[in-house]
Amino acid sequence: MGVGVGLRTRAGELTDEMVLVVMVTRKVPRAQLAPEDFVPPEIEGVPVDIQEVGHVRAG
Repeated sequence: MGVGVGLRTRAGELTDEMVLVVMVTRKVPRAQLAPEDFVPPEIEGVPVDIQEVGHVRAG
């Protein structure tokens, strides 16, 4: 759904760790993902945080 740079969220709280944020409509267990849909926990040495944002609408 979207990507950006921001702070990691753990248990609903922001941390001070800068990460690549991947925003998704709904998080699902890895076992339910197709291999091409899996986002690794790190990309080229940059930590990744998957954040569930729900449905986003403009306006």
